[in-house]
Amino acid sequence: MTISGNVDDAKPVCVVIDTNIWRSELLLKSARGAALLYNLRQSNSFLGMPEVIEREIVKHAVAAGTEFVEAIETNVRMLSALMGSGPGIKVPSEHELKANAQARLDEMKSLFISVPFTLEHAKSALDRVDSGKPPNGPKKQQFKDSAIWEAIIELAHTYRTHFLTTDKAFYKDFENPTKGLAPNLSEECRKIGAVIILHRDISSCLEHLHKYAVPLDQSELAAAIEPKLPLWEKLLLTGTSALPATVQMLRSLPSQPKNWTRSLLRLS
Repeated sequence: MTISGNVDDAKPVCVVIDTNIWRSELLLKSARGAALLYNLRQSNSFLGMPEVIEREIVKHAVAAGTEFVEAIETNVRMLSALMGSGPGIKVPSEHELKANAQARLDEMKSLFISVPFTLEHAKSALDRVDSGKPPNGPKKQQFKDSAIWEAIIELAHTYRTHFLTTDKAFYKDFENPTKGLAPNLSEECRKIGAVIILHRDISSCLEHLHKYAVPLDQSELAAAIEPKLPLWEKLLLTGTSALPATVQMLRSLPSQPKNWTRSLLRLS
């Protein structure tokens, strides 16, 4: 987690999530995503939604869904070959995947602070590309990232803004995120007196938001999160301490799902 600008606690909180995290957290249907949404609602905070990101969310959700469908169809064919017959499985169409992704975004509209992609944003983004400065590079022209940054800067005038991204272009040193934003981006924040807090994952963001949030009802939080947990995680959390353990689990989960089993076993 890194902070650029002067902390202004009087400003409301706004969280902007880059496309890759929307995809990896299954449109915030994961346990961490549910915890974030709960925190935002309880603290009257918002999700910043640049138009550029919103368009990409739907596109990437369809791409991810298509990959899952193809994997299912491949495995069903293999099972059919092995058994001589296979189960009849109906998979969603591309149209259904797109409609489902849009419906999910519509569910969260009350939290959104939308930032339209304007002509001014486009011109400023082109200037960034031409300059070659982050989020661009000498051989890396990133018009979309530049447009996203324009939207984030716009939000930062009014909100204490958290930006969740794994895109190295925004960091001064991605391997050591405590060094903050790329120098030119950090300087922009300083000039306008804006606060932009950078995170590589939802867990880091939740840890920071917890410092500013009203005390949470752990039972209510667990009730919001547990429906999102796979069955095997629920089994590990059963018992008299299940609800506190769910909250503890969310605070301790590593950023990579492949390490969840190890973390959950420590809690059981």
